[in-house]
Amino acid sequence: MTKRFVLALVIIAGLVSGGSIAYKTYNNRGFVSVTVDGRTFNERVRGTTVAELLDGAGVAVKQLDIVQPKLSDIVKSGMAIRITRVTEKMTSANEYLPFNVVKISTPKLNTGEIIDISRGMPGIAEKKIRVFYHDGMEKWRKVVSMRMMRKPVEQKLIYG
Repeated sequence: MTKRFVLALVIIAGLVSGGSIAYKTYNNRGFVSVTVDGRTFNERVRGTTVAELLDGAGVAVKQLDIVQPKLSDIVKSGMAIRITRVTEKMTSANEYLPFNVVKISTPKLNTGEIIDISRGMPGIAEKKIRVFYHDGMEKWRKVVSMRMMRKPVEQKLIYG
């Protein structure tokens, strides 16, 4: 009798008697490659999911980490598993805001004559930025807030 036939008989017998059967397969043959923290190693296939295999290998997966294939995927011999470590950091940067130039025409000045009656000054805005890193390399940035530190002051010119 084959193992599959015996297993089928056990399942049928359990169902006929009104019981429920919890069945879990384990593939204990072969290896998978695991790449994490800049190194790649082979791990014997054990458990049924990628999460169980990584747990058995002592690889901690953090909340932001990206695991390929998914943690819930079934492990197969020869599979390549990659964990990308994702970290985030908050930073800030100042952005200079341009000022407007207002030109006022007057007949009191000669043609081509220009007088600066009010100097312009750029404004300053402080941006709070969340920076995401994949395996230590910056991947992308997102501005999460912006606060006006100084409003721009317009420049006023009169000309003839």
